[in-house]
Amino acid sequence: MKTLEEMIALVPDYIDVAAVHGDYKWMARDADGTVWLYNSKPSFNVGSHWWSDDGSEENAEVFASFRRGTVAPEDSLLDLDAMRKERGLL
Repeated sequence: MKTLEEMIALVPDYIDVAAVHGDYKWMARDADGTVWLYNSKPSFNVGSHWWSDDGSEENAEVFASFRRGTVAPEDSLLDLDAMRKERGLL
């Protein structure tokens, strides 16, 4: 028999990349659940479960299209340019 965790599909966070300024290239969720947009690729700190980068960041949750996923913070990094390419926006 599967556990509850095994039965719940792991879904990434979502945002409509057409509404996000092109300067933001990455999106990731911290351990406290806050999801951030980054202009440079962030790195994940295993000890704190926080993402950080050397650039600027914006809270992704203020976007109307944002939808919270179910993946773990360490698995939450999304390449927004790849998503833009998939949608023909680049």
